[in-house]
Amino acid sequence: MTLFKGVPKDPTCANIKWMKSNRAPFYQHGYKLAADKLCSDFELLHVSENDSLIFPIIFLHRHYIELPTKDIIYKLRHLLSINEINWDTHKTRAKA
Repeated sequence: MTLFKGVPKDPTCANIKWMKSNRAPFYQHGYKLAADKLCSDFELLHVSENDSLIFPIIFLHRHYIELPTKDIIYKLRHLLSINEINWDTHKTRAKA
């Protein structure tokens, strides 16, 4: 990318350029790791903090489950040659 050409790389920043082929396992691991870190001291927190964190924790776990599920659906689509599903939306039902 020429936008940042000549700008020195900050070694403290994330470098995701190496994940070119299959990013799914890294995304899955990231969501799970973040959820686990939020849960690690959950019982030590005040009730109001627990109430505030429960939704981000559920969100992260849901995405941890959703990503491999969508990957399975995508692979089955190719394996079974199912092409009539519109994969550009969240509605994955086959056309009647």
